[in-house]
Amino acid sequence: MNIETVLSEHLHRAVESAYARRDYTGAILDAVYYLSEVIRERTGLDADGVALVGQAFGGKSPKLKINKLETESERNIQQGVESVLRGFYQAIRNPRSHEKFSDSEQDADSIILFVDFLLRIILQSKSPFEKQEFLDRVFDPEFMESDKYANLIVQDIPATKRVEVFIEVFRKKETGIGNKLRFFFRALLLAISDEDRTRVLRFVEDELKATTNETIIRLSIQLIPDFYWTEFSEAVRMRIENKLILSVKEGKYVLRTQKCAGGALGTWITSLAGYLLLNDQLLSAVFNKLRFGTNEEQDYIFQFFPSYMRKFAEKPSKHQISVFEYGLNEGDKRFKQALDTIGMNGGYAWIEAVQKAYDEFKEAEPPTPSAENEDDVPF
Repeated sequence: MNIETVLSEHLHRAVESAYARRDYTGAILDAVYYLSEVIRERTGLDADGVALVGQAFGGKSPKLKINKLETESERNIQQGVESVLRGFYQAIRNPRSHEKFSDSEQDADSIILFVDFLLRIILQSKSPFEKQEFLDRVFDPEFMESDKYANLIVQDIPATKRVEVFIEVFRKKETGIGNKLRFFFRALLLAISDEDRTRVLRFVEDELKATTNETIIRLSIQLIPDFYWTEFSEAVRMRIENKLILSVKEGKYVLRTQKCAGGALGTWITSLAGYLLLNDQLLSAVFNKLRFGTNEEQDYIFQFFPSYMRKFAEKPSKHQISVFEYGLNEGDKRFKQALDTIGMNGGYAWIEAVQKAYDEFKEAEPPTPSAENEDDVPF
């Protein structure tokens, strides 16, 4: 018999080397090993032999369902397939694994053809984890923005599939809703091993090494929890942080329309507060805009950065103090409001540093707002 013409492609590939050596017992064992791998792949189980069969096909709610299990006949078929597979491992695989056998080509042909039959049943069975169905759940518009819900979703992914799912979802991130995907990625990163976490973060890092797509940069910052930022290489961190700071330098905010007229990407740097390599460069850009910028450039800083100033610098420098004293002495209420916000976030040292100007503050006429364009910002 020309076994190649009657076997499925993958099964033939698994046994062809042993057939070429005329090692027919080895071919049988290779076929059984492939059968076991398919069952493990479809279930996420780590067991082997009879234990694998029982966990995959047994019980009231088997991981691999041959049919809908609604009728007595369907349940009998499920139990029958389980029994056949148990017997196959006990009668065919186990003796050849533990004793010396010398099978003929006819033996190998018959047994491996039966393995091919079993594989067709298994591959048509309903798996608890169907990747496309799972991706539909992750990208569901009704995905609940909750750590508990995200953890429940992640628990449904077999451990052996979690890296694959992370990469697949991350590749499709632009088609999803960032706020929802953020919960999913946080739960998944906490659920995988340290080794797998390193693998997926390297995948993200490879994309950040060269991308100029602002949407990809924004989503990468939004979806990966900030405390993983230090896991990326310094070269990648410096590259992205520099792009964000350049965007901050272009930032403008139009009060009348309450929209950014530039620098939307730069606002996402606040999500990385406390983990930045270029913290000094960011502070320099922020305070230069406050001291020398137009009203719209200053409003950009007042709108997006006060809550984070204490995170960027625990105590204000002499330059930062002089900038706020200048604004307070000019009667610009935006500077006082910013200090109040910083104080509410625990930055009392900032107010103490300009206490005299703060206490003597008298509001001047506010600047006249103007209108410009819109852009995406993190909140």
